[in-house]
Amino acid sequence: MKIAKDNGFNDLVEKFHGGLLPTDELSELEEEVMDEYDDDTFWHELTTRLGRRDFWRTVTPEEKKEMKKQNWLPERVHEIYEKYEKEFEENGIERLEIKN
Repeated sequence: MKIAKDNGFNDLVEKFHGGLLPTDELSELEEEVMDEYDDDTFWHELTTRLGRRDFWRTVTPEEKKEMKKQNWLPERVHEIYEKYEKEFEENGIERLEIKN
């Protein structure tokens, strides 16, 4: 917080019991940034986890051989990721269901 004050960002910190604390404005901004980060992380993780799941359900023997040689997933996995990215962009989780 001292760095903020020393660099002319006095409006971002306030004195409190002899120390410096972030202002409500800075705290709200931090919360907005963290919410956006959490949202982005959620969608990325959901897309890649479902994409990998679907890839492994459909992997071919040829792809298995290639993966052993190169130690990575074939390009086809990106097509699956893109399918989920498009779905979530258009519908969010509205059409996501758990089957019994």
